[in-house]
Amino acid sequence: DIATTPMRLDDLLAGKAILVERSLVHKNGERISVEISSRLLPDGNLQGIVRDITERKEAQAALKKSEDRFSKAFQGSPAPMAIIRNLDGTYVAVNESFLRLVEYEREDIIGKTSLELNLIDEKKRSETIRQMEQSGNLHNIELQGRTKTGEHLDLLHSIENVELAGEACVIVTMIDITERKQAEAERERLIAQIREQTWQLELILETVPTGVFLLDSEGCILLANPIAENYLELLARAKTGELLTGLGQYSLTELLTSPPNLSLIHIDAADDLTRVDL
Repeated sequence: DIATTPMRLDDLLAGKAILVERSLVHKNGERISVEISSRLLPDGNLQGIVRDITERKEAQAALKKSEDRFSKAFQGSPAPMAIIRNLDGTYVAVNESFLRLVEYEREDIIGKTSLELNLIDEKKRSETIRQMEQSGNLHNIELQGRTKTGEHLDLLHSIENVELAGEACVIVTMIDITERKQAEAERERLIAQIREQTWQLELILETVPTGVFLLDSEGCILLANPIAENYLELLARAKTGELLTGLGQYSLTELLTSPPNLSLIHIDAADDLTRVDL
């Protein structure tokens, strides 16, 4: 310790008080940290006050270790993360995942706000700030944002209040759900399209003058117009939603592979009173 931080004798001789830290060995063999305050008295004697600061140094070391762990977890997180100062809303730190998400360089972000960078609408930002003031912390709230190039983003945000270096800040963690939202929108579009097509098909079935029904690959009756419903009840005792195995004296396989030289298939009802031509 003395070799790295020698006593400043010139300062002592000039009448200045000096303060140094030393690592000493206690009589029990343990190494302790001490703070030594020294000054030269008017009578030429040296006054020194030694204070044990071992606990303070250990606390500082533990804090440094904790900060290092946090920094590694923050920078290495696959989730986009940012630290924002509450006082002015500026970015204090962002991780690599955040930079990739918004397509900015670090030097373009630090010290700027999300509004200055056009990452979020002012109205949405104000609403989020109000929610934070009311609730303290926020979890899994959905917000829309933009990249540097203007590409739309759908994000889940979790926002936690923290104090860093004596300043009130928030840590924002994001999950990019843009692809999921796009898939959900496409699914809703397809469902709406199917409903429209189904409605059109049902309308056609209701208006054609002949019996028409729709089967799936297993032979289940999906749709049938009123005329076909009567035929199905008469010839197969079947209705919509049930499995059709045949009509009258013909199996379903025979009906679907009818001889090519026949234009009509005559099916007799079970009561022998009705004949249906297909």
